[in-house]
Amino acid sequence: MIGPQESPDPDRPAPLVLTATERLARELREAHNLQRADAGVRVWEAPRVQSWSRWLIDTWTASWPDAQLLSATQELVLWRSAIERDGTLALLAPLSAAREARRADQLLRRHRIDLNAWPAWQDEHQAFRRWRAQVTRQLSEHHWLTSADIAGEVCALIESGRAGTLPARIELAGFIERPGAAEQAVLDALRARGVELQPLAPPAVSAQVHRHRLPDEAAQWRWVAQQLQLALQPCVQTGQRPPRLLLALPDPDAAREPLEAALRDALLPTPGDDDDTPALPPWRWARGRPLAEQPLVDSLLAALQLQAERNAPALVSRVLLSGALWSQAQRAQTSAIDARLRDAGRPQIPLERLTQLGPQDLRERFASLLALLQAAPSRALPSAWSQHFSQRLSVLGWPGVEALDSQSYQAVRAARGLLDRLGTLDAQLGRVPETTAREWLGELLRATDFEPRADHEQPIFITRLDEAATLQADLLFVLDATSQRLPPQRRASPFLSLEALRAAGAPEADPVAWLARTRTQVQALLQHVAPQVHLSAPRLDARGAELLVSPLFGDAQAWADASAPDALSALEASLPQDPAARPLQRLDADPVPPVAADEQAGLRADAALFKAWFESPFFAFAKYRLGVESLPEPAAGMDARVQGNLVHAALEALWEQIGDSRNLAAMRDAGTLDARIDAVLDAEIPRLLPAADYGAALIRLERERVRHLLQQWLAHETRRRDPFHVRAIEPNARPTVAGLRLRLRLDRVDEVQTPYGARWLVIDYKTGRHAEPRGWKAERLEEPQLPLYASYAATLAAGVPQVDGICFGHLKDGHPALAAQTSWRKKLINDPPADTDGEWQAKLGQWRVALEAAAQGFLAGEAGLAQRVKPRSHYADLLPLAAQGEDDDADGDEGDA
Repeated sequence: MIGPQESPDPDRPAPLVLTATERLARELREAHNLQRADAGVRVWEAPRVQSWSRWLIDTWTASWPDAQLLSATQELVLWRSAIERDGTLALLAPLSAAREARRADQLLRRHRIDLNAWPAWQDEHQAFRRWRAQVTRQLSEHHWLTSADIAGEVCALIESGRAGTLPARIELAGFIERPGAAEQAVLDALRARGVELQPLAPPAVSAQVHRHRLPDEAAQWRWVAQQLQLALQPCVQTGQRPPRLLLALPDPDAAREPLEAALRDALLPTPGDDDDTPALPPWRWARGRPLAEQPLVDSLLAALQLQAERNAPALVSRVLLSGALWSQAQRAQTSAIDARLRDAGRPQIPLERLTQLGPQDLRERFASLLALLQAAPSRALPSAWSQHFSQRLSVLGWPGVEALDSQSYQAVRAARGLLDRLGTLDAQLGRVPETTAREWLGELLRATDFEPRADHEQPIFITRLDEAATLQADLLFVLDATSQRLPPQRRASPFLSLEALRAAGAPEADPVAWLARTRTQVQALLQHVAPQVHLSAPRLDARGAELLVSPLFGDAQAWADASAPDALSALEASLPQDPAARPLQRLDADPVPPVAADEQAGLRADAALFKAWFESPFFAFAKYRLGVESLPEPAAGMDARVQGNLVHAALEALWEQIGDSRNLAAMRDAGTLDARIDAVLDAEIPRLLPAADYGAALIRLERERVRHLLQQWLAHETRRRDPFHVRAIEPNARPTVAGLRLRLRLDRVDEVQTPYGARWLVIDYKTGRHAEPRGWKAERLEEPQLPLYASYAATLAAGVPQVDGICFGHLKDGHPALAAQTSWRKKLINDPPADTDGEWQAKLGQWRVALEAAAQGFLAGEAGLAQRVKPRSHYADLLPLAAQGEDDDADGDEGDA
């Protein structure tokens, strides 16, 4: 085991151990402490183990410097300011450019590259030099240092003898790569001062290497989760200390979601019905998730984005649905408020609207927040904004009144610390508007990795290949060992020439050096980390593309096929083994029960049920029996539902005044029709489009659009060949189809005077992009609404003797259309009459048969999923809830749901 050793001479202090990473330093300290405890020692001296970067900072700090060491965020502020002041390049993402420029500057300082010795051929190189000159000037004027400067500062301290008492011997652990020029200068200075530098070679391990090929990536994650479960199982049964399990991946961030899902399924116990205690994961990641992704911190960012006047619906939903701001009792109330606002479809929501909704305590919170926002300064120092943000969070009640678990408490504590750290940017930012302060707070929260400290043992550690190569474990798994992943992708800086980086020995700039670096890591993984090594490589990626074994791990012929448990087997294995319990049953079919009488009493079935059914019975089952509803997506601009409601309301009011085709023609001839339209819009718009929600400009544009649309539509209706009288507007109907009770509302019913006598026409307005009468075919009713009205509802709703035609009234700007099927004309405009009552009655009969079959199937519990679903189906978001049987007939229309 690499680690600090006891000095054989009690009068001579133990050597200082410097490690390549902070993780290795922590591992060595823990290993030393466990070793002393196992030896029965009650008290021992803390080992002298530090990471290289920590030792550099401590050595520099001990010299009482007069310069200030900047944090990473403070450095980023300087780079972004330099980029924005430069003004010669229009950048889409200046913050991303600032991050990349800072990384380039670190490479320069680490490898001691003189930029002036190399030409700047590209615009990026020239821009970087201008930015760097500004940053360097700022650093010099204010006596600031960056983290990349510390090695040079320490080197100067050692050379001048001002570094204090140096250790007689330093042992270097985990340095498997060549140091940069700045680090090498520090090592040379230490040697020149008589310090003995001793690289600690990791002990050679006679590792047994097992190579596994898995069918695909998902199988790989299930396989490794199963292997970890088997490795930990004996310790769970005996209570012994678990083995150290190390997972190494080329790109842990890309694998995080699927790997964690597999680990949760295999390693976390299934909670009981009364068990509210969260399961404690036995794994930890080298790099945590960004702190901003923690639910409580995400709610903090959402709450701070609220403005007094204009708030996007999606933002308001994030605040209202947050679990961090509201108690359990309040969440039902805020959810109801959110649903009400979503249904209204307003593009912007003023905060004052929230002070008018919900119970008194919620209204008071939003009123206090509104007062704070209105009193906020236009510009202030980041420290002042930090205090202001804290006040806003306080009046909203963040982080809630309920007790926090350990992870949530740590996340809140870290977020509050970063909120205070925002004040450290005063010197770099100066007085800024709120949006700038909030942006940098978000940067702090996103740039901070959060891996909560655990009070329980976590024997599984997941990290990158390069870090894993410096550690030691009992069992090592190297995952994703494919040529597509290894060697990992190089990241040469776009701001530095490759020639300069290659000359300095930076492996990022040289494919040969990068390959050699990866080979060194692989060699360390196979020879020095663990006595048991398992390599895995999937054959297919998530797209089904073939993956090849990386040649870094030897001949592909040496790899053996391995299998992983399917998801159901993994679930069965994770369940408690109770001999008295019934075994897990795998049913060939899982039928949906019929609709019971009490269930039907609570159904709100309408015409849309049939539309969902004819597209796929599963969609009707999911929406109307399971109650699955997608949250309405906030629209950019005005919501289409709001626009449609305004058109429908205006047409209803107009036809109540106009009444029939004769009056319509008279108003058109007299020139009074436009005045009627204006009067109706003046009455309806304040009710449906409140100025506080939509703003005067958007309302004015929408009014002109709807006015023009109504003018076109009414002009088009005057072209109908047969006189008509509007007999019913928005009537309700409660028909029953094959035992299924429905609630329907028709748009309009006309009595038409035809050459064959009075006929009755049902019209449904369409304001969207499409209105397809082809969907009325009885063999595949894609648009069943009007056939349903004609077959069952109109005679009940409007008291008409019979229905003789149906019609889509398509209000499309520039191309209004009356798409109809009737018993007296094929087209309502420019078409001769033809008595086709027999064909019409036959069609009504076909529709009734199709509709009754659908109603009977729905009531009987049919919930099959059609194999062919439209790519733009309105119900496509329900597809993840369905699973088709693998043995379904390829020629069939439906599979098991």
